[in-house]
Amino acid sequence: MLAPETLVARWEAAYRRYTEATRLAGRANAGDRAAAETLASTSRQVATTWRDIATTVVLPWWVLAALRAAAEAFEAQARSWHTRATDSISN
Repeated sequence: MLAPETLVARWEAAYRRYTEATRLAGRANAGDRAAAETLASTSRQVATTWRDIATTVVLPWWVLAALRAAAEAFEAQARSWHTRATDSISN
């Protein structure tokens, strides 16, 4: 079974926002809190959508494992960017 179109569209939109945030952060100054928070937020959105797809669609175990691993990677990235944003406040 394929993921419902609404989830596919949501993932595509989240990943577009993440890609744009990554591009903008690449041009930002080191320690730019807004850029780091935007990357944290968009990473969380991508992770959430991966998790929603994994829990909504009946897929082979190995596909589900890949979706969960992708979600975990984006969640870890979100935490890292959030920490950078928080650290930039205290510096």
